[in-house]
Amino acid sequence: MITKCLSFFMCMLILVSASGCGSLFSGTSETVNINSNPEKAKVMINGGYMGLTPLTLSLSRDKDYNILVKKEGYEEASAVLSRKFNAVALLNTIGLLCWVVDFVTGGLWKFDRNNVGVELEPVKKAELKNSFQDLRLVLAP
Repeated sequence: MITKCLSFFMCMLILVSASGCGSLFSGTSETVNINSNPEKAKVMINGGYMGLTPLTLSLSRDKDYNILVKKEGYEEASAVLSRKFNAVALLNTIGLLCWVVDFVTGGLWKFDRNNVGVELEPVKKAELKNSFQDLRLVLAP
């Protein structure tokens, strides 16, 4: 009976020490909501198309993200989704391995916000008109 309890305890110790506390308790990804006014704007994250607003994504917390929101007839808007320290990682009292696991998997971090909202400004008609006039000047003989 004692050997079974000891075996169980050792298995649990190995399991806990092989996974960091940040990874274990808060995961390695986070849900982020991206909204715009007006809706149905294209969302690009780190240069890749992700979908149209409103958009809900699960993003890995192992890096920061550059978010670009754009829609025809409107100025582009951008935002940065940054990481900050995940206080749950302070539970990594078992050893260095837990800190390494959390660092590699992203469990050491959390995002500075879960909701990104942008207000898209219409392109001014005067700017559009001037850009067409410049185009005609270049093409004129």
